Amino acid sequence: MKLSSGSDWRKYFEEIGLESARSAELCRYAATLADSSLPVIFSFEHLAALLGRTRHHLASIIFASEHHYRSFDLIKRRGGTRLIEAPYPSLLECQRWILKNILLKIPTSNNVHSYLHGKNIKTNALVHVGENSILKMDLRNFFHSIEMTRVLKLFESLGYAPEIAYFLAKLCVLRDRLPQGAATSPMLSNIIASTLDSRLNSLAKSQNLKYSRYADDLVFSGNDISPAFVGEIRSICEGEGFYVNEEKTKLKTGSSRKIITGLIVGEKKVSLPRTYKREVRQQVYYIIKMGPLEYLKRNRLSPTALSSLAGRLAFWNSIEPDNPFVRESLPILMRLMSGEQNETRRIKNT
Repeated sequence: MKLSSGSDWRKYFEEIGLESARSAELCRYAATLADSSLPVIFSFEHLAALLGRTRHHLASIIFASEHHYRSFDLIKRRGGTRLIEAPYPSLLECQRWILKNILLKIPTSNNVHSYLHGKNIKTNALVHVGENSILKMDLRNFFHSIEMTRVLKLFESLGYAPEIAYFLAKLCVLRDRLPQGAATSPMLSNIIASTLDSRLNSLAKSQNLKYSRYADDLVFSGNDISPAFVGEIRSICEGEGFYVNEEKTKLKTGSSRKIITGLIVGEKKVSLPRTYKREVRQQVYYIIKMGPLEYLKRNRLSPTALSSLAGRLAFWNSIEPDNPFVRESLPILMRLMSGEQNETRRIKNT
């Protein structure tokens, strides 16, 4: 039986003979959530049923969450490691339910470009095309700085009863902070950082600057940015419970090369770095010259290397859709991967 509104629940409570005062109280609670298109959750047992878990299983996840994650270090592209805490399938399914049914229904700041459909590193960089000065700043331990208390308050602010908000929050945190690897962490970080985005955007506008955020990367741009502006940003971040990584603060002005989230920002467009293009061109050239099997054999690579290269070409195409090299080489590579004869026609370089 699907109940989606306060009136639906009122009829149900009448049918089961619930006392009128209690029925009215629960209906008001249900109506608040239903008006925001959020799932109504009355109790721990109700939540367990919605998640498809037994009471015992859900209790083990909520009260012993450390046993439902596996941890490993991921090597960063620029050195160092990042701790990844990935939930096991049973918890992951619960988090995906929360993400789909609750978090994706909550609006986020227009300034954020991470973890959202239709937004990405390119849309983030495009905000700052053609600007003379670009200031980049990084938030330290972004996910881990968001603690259980803030997640709990978010669910309460949506209208959930304190005990339900507590259960939902516990399904999203590990050791009382957001884990890097949980399905809910990206959207929770976006939502919780919305006030930060609003304050930083207002500050930027007061200085005739533009502002955008991609995860923990803050970017400001305009004609001129004073070094003193950094202190104002830092103050706002700390006031919102976030802390700036001073070592990654960079101000680029004039004709110096400007890179935002790995993309070069020019006067009229964004593009990929030359080193990326050079590596991809070289690999495509040798695959076409030798054939896929010989290329993999000589370089001692697994067949997944071809899929990886196709992915890099597709990414290049998403950033520079008018690039003739990508336009010609991507379909050739896909045919070669399908077992067709080596393509011998010349690929145009750019």
